[in-house]
Amino acid sequence: MIAELEKPPKYYLNLDLCEILFHEFRDLVSEQEPIPPFHTRFPCKLENILGSIRAGYGDQILYPSMLDVTVAYFQKLIFGHPFQNGNKRMSVLFTHSFLLINGLDFALSQSDFFRLAIEIFELEDLHNDQLIQEVLKTVFAQNVTYTQVILTDELKQQLAT
Repeated sequence: MIAELEKPPKYYLNLDLCEILFHEFRDLVSEQEPIPPFHTRFPCKLENILGSIRAGYGDQILYPSMLDVTVAYFQKLIFGHPFQNGNKRMSVLFTHSFLLINGLDFALSQSDFFRLAIEIFELEDLHNDQLIQEVLKTVFAQNVTYTQVILTDELKQQLAT
Protein backbone atom coordinates (compact mmCIF):
# COMPACT_ATOMS: atom_id res chain seq x y z
CA MET A 1 0.00 0.00 0.00
CA ILE A 2 1.31 3.44 -0.85
CA ALA A 3 1.86 5.85 2.02
CA GLU A 4 -0.57 8.49 0.70
CA LEU A 5 -3.49 6.17 1.40
CA GLU A 6 -2.74 6.41 5.12
CA LYS A 7 -2.77 10.23 5.12
CA PRO A 8 -5.86 12.43 5.37
CA PRO A 9 -7.27 13.71 2.07
CA LYS A 10 -6.37 17.20 0.98
CA TYR A 11 -9.61 17.59 -0.97
CA TYR A 12 -13.08 16.10 -0.65
CA LEU A 13 -15.93 15.87 -3.11
CA ASN A 14 -18.68 18.45 -2.84
CA LEU A 15 -22.06 18.81 -4.52
CA ASP A 16 -20.92 21.41 -7.06
CA LEU A 17 -17.98 19.28 -8.17
CA CYS A 18 -20.19 16.18 -8.42
CA GLU A 19 -22.63 18.11 -10.60
CA ILE A 20 -19.81 19.28 -12.89
CA LEU A 21 -18.43 15.73 -13.15
CA PHE A 22 -21.92 14.37 -13.80
CA HIS A 23 -22.53 16.79 -16.68
CA GLU A 24 -19.06 16.34 -18.17
CA PHE A 25 -19.00 12.54 -18.09
CA ARG A 26 -22.65 11.45 -18.06
CA ASP A 27 -22.70 10.52 -21.75
CA LEU A 28 -19.47 8.54 -21.43
CA VAL A 29 -20.81 6.38 -18.61
CA SER A 30 -24.34 6.00 -19.98
CA GLU A 31 -23.34 3.04 -22.18
CA GLN A 32 -26.33 0.64 -22.24
CA GLU A 33 -28.65 2.48 -19.86
CA PRO A 34 -29.21 6.21 -19.79
CA ILE A 35 -28.63 8.14 -16.58
CA PRO A 36 -31.43 10.59 -15.75
CA PRO A 37 -30.53 14.29 -15.38
CA PHE A 38 -28.69 15.40 -12.24
CA HIS A 39 -31.62 17.43 -10.92
CA THR A 40 -33.82 14.29 -10.87
CA ARG A 41 -31.67 12.60 -8.21
CA PHE A 42 -33.38 11.70 -4.95
CA PRO A 43 -33.63 14.81 -2.74
CA CYS A 44 -30.80 15.27 -0.23
CA LYS A 45 -29.34 11.76 -0.64
CA LEU A 46 -26.15 12.80 -2.42
CA GLU A 47 -25.75 15.77 -0.11
CA ASN A 48 -26.11 13.50 2.93
CA ILE A 49 -23.58 11.00 1.59
CA LEU A 50 -21.01 13.71 0.87
CA GLY A 51 -21.59 15.31 4.28
CA SER A 52 -21.45 12.04 6.20
CA ILE A 53 -17.99 11.27 4.85
CA ARG A 54 -16.59 14.56 6.15
CA ALA A 55 -18.41 14.22 9.47
CA GLY A 56 -16.98 13.31 12.81
CA TYR A 57 -18.27 12.17 16.13
CA GLY A 58 -17.10 14.43 18.92
CA ASP A 59 -13.42 14.96 18.20
CA GLN A 60 -13.15 11.65 16.29
CA ILE A 61 -12.96 11.75 12.48
CA LEU A 62 -14.99 8.86 11.09
CA TYR A 63 -12.91 8.45 7.93
CA PRO A 64 -9.40 9.68 8.78
CA SER A 65 -7.36 8.40 5.83
CA MET A 66 -7.48 8.53 2.04
CA LEU A 67 -8.16 4.79 2.05
CA ASP A 68 -11.07 5.17 4.50
CA VAL A 69 -12.59 8.05 2.51
CA THR A 70 -12.13 6.26 -0.83
CA VAL A 71 -13.89 3.15 0.48
CA ALA A 72 -16.64 5.28 2.05
CA TYR A 73 -17.37 7.19 -1.18
CA PHE A 74 -17.38 4.02 -3.26
CA GLN A 75 -19.59 2.05 -0.87
CA LYS A 76 -21.99 4.82 0.15
CA LEU A 77 -22.59 5.98 -3.41
CA ILE A 78 -23.43 2.43 -4.48
CA PHE A 79 -25.68 1.51 -1.54
CA GLY A 80 -27.08 4.99 -0.82
CA HIS A 81 -28.83 5.14 -4.21
CA PRO A 82 -28.72 8.93 -4.63
CA PHE A 83 -29.66 8.64 -8.33
CA GLN A 84 -32.65 7.07 -10.04
CA ASN A 85 -30.28 5.03 -12.20
CA GLY A 86 -26.51 4.79 -12.64
CA ASN A 87 -25.45 4.69 -8.98
CA LYS A 88 -22.62 2.21 -9.56
CA ARG A 89 -21.38 4.17 -12.57
CA MET A 90 -21.51 7.43 -10.64
CA SER A 91 -19.73 5.75 -7.73
CA VAL A 92 -16.89 4.78 -10.07
CA LEU A 93 -16.76 8.28 -11.60
CA PHE A 94 -16.89 10.17 -8.31
CA THR A 95 -14.49 7.86 -6.46
CA HIS A 96 -11.99 7.93 -9.30
CA SER A 97 -12.26 11.73 -9.43
CA PHE A 98 -11.69 11.92 -5.67
CA LEU A 99 -8.48 9.91 -6.07
CA LEU A 100 -7.30 12.05 -8.98
CA ILE A 101 -7.82 15.40 -7.25
CA ASN A 102 -5.73 14.03 -4.38
CA GLY A 103 -2.86 12.96 -6.65
CA LEU A 104 -3.71 9.26 -6.82
CA ASP A 105 -5.13 7.01 -9.52
CA PHE A 106 -6.76 3.61 -9.72
CA ALA A 107 -4.65 1.05 -11.59
CA LEU A 108 -7.63 -0.95 -12.87
CA SER A 109 -9.36 -0.06 -16.12
CA GLN A 110 -12.71 1.74 -15.94
CA SER A 111 -14.49 -1.47 -16.96
CA ASP A 112 -12.74 -3.43 -14.18
CA PHE A 113 -13.53 -0.63 -11.73
CA PHE A 114 -17.19 -0.87 -12.77
CA ARG A 115 -17.15 -4.69 -12.43
CA LEU A 116 -15.87 -4.17 -8.89
CA ALA A 117 -18.88 -1.91 -8.23
CA ILE A 118 -21.22 -4.63 -9.50
CA GLU A 119 -19.55 -7.29 -7.35
CA ILE A 120 -19.70 -5.06 -4.26
CA PHE A 121 -23.37 -4.35 -4.94
CA GLU A 122 -24.05 -8.08 -5.09
CA LEU A 123 -22.48 -8.47 -1.62
CA GLU A 124 -25.24 -6.28 -0.14
CA ASP A 125 -27.28 -9.41 0.58
CA LEU A 126 -24.65 -10.43 3.15
CA HIS A 127 -25.68 -7.45 5.31
CA ASN A 128 -22.08 -7.23 6.46
CA ASP A 129 -20.72 -3.70 5.97
CA GLN A 130 -17.49 -4.53 7.76
CA LEU A 131 -16.71 -7.38 5.35
CA ILE A 132 -17.49 -5.18 2.35
CA GLN A 133 -15.25 -2.43 3.74
CA GLU A 134 -12.39 -4.87 4.29
CA VAL A 135 -12.74 -6.24 0.75
CA LEU A 136 -12.71 -2.71 -0.66
CA LYS A 137 -9.76 -1.64 1.48
CA THR A 138 -7.77 -4.59 0.19
CA VAL A 139 -8.68 -3.91 -3.44
CA PHE A 140 -7.96 -0.18 -3.22
CA ALA A 141 -4.74 -0.65 -1.23
CA GLN A 142 -3.42 -2.98 -3.95
CA ASN A 143 -4.61 -0.95 -6.94
CA VAL A 144 -4.01 2.72 -6.16
CA THR A 145 -0.97 4.42 -7.67
CA TYR A 146 0.57 7.87 -7.71
CA THR A 147 -0.30 10.29 -10.47
CA GLN A 148 0.36 13.91 -11.18
CA VAL A 149 -2.70 16.05 -11.67
CA ILE A 150 -2.34 19.78 -12.02
CA LEU A 151 -5.33 21.50 -10.47
CA THR A 152 -6.29 24.95 -11.68
CA ASP A 153 -6.67 27.72 -9.12
CA GLU A 154 -10.38 27.78 -9.93
CA LEU A 155 -10.73 24.07 -9.18
CA LYS A 156 -8.70 24.40 -5.98
CA GLN A 157 -11.03 27.19 -4.87
CA GLN A 158 -14.05 25.02 -5.75
CA LEU A 159 -12.64 22.12 -3.74
CA ALA A 160 -11.95 24.33 -0.74
CA THR A 161 -15.66 24.90 -0.16
